[in-house]
Amino acid sequence: ERELVESVLRQLKPEHASLLLMRHHQGLSLGEIATVLDVTTDVAKARLFRARTAFMRVYATLDGEAGEEDR
Repeated sequence: ERELVESVLRQLKPEHASLLLMRHHQGLSLGEIATVLDVTTDVAKARLFRARTAFMRVYATLDGEAGEEDR
């Protein structure tokens, strides 16, 4: 699972991967992310939503491929 997540992160735009790592690996709040990016909390929230959407899209594709390899 970890390898799959790392593979997905490598395929994302760098700004999307950075946002996801700040939030889910480093545990930063939306307010802290907004400060780092020098944007409003609402902008940070919207960007994080787009990053999560992109992650899920790539993850679903790669997870399907991994499942096929197990067969």
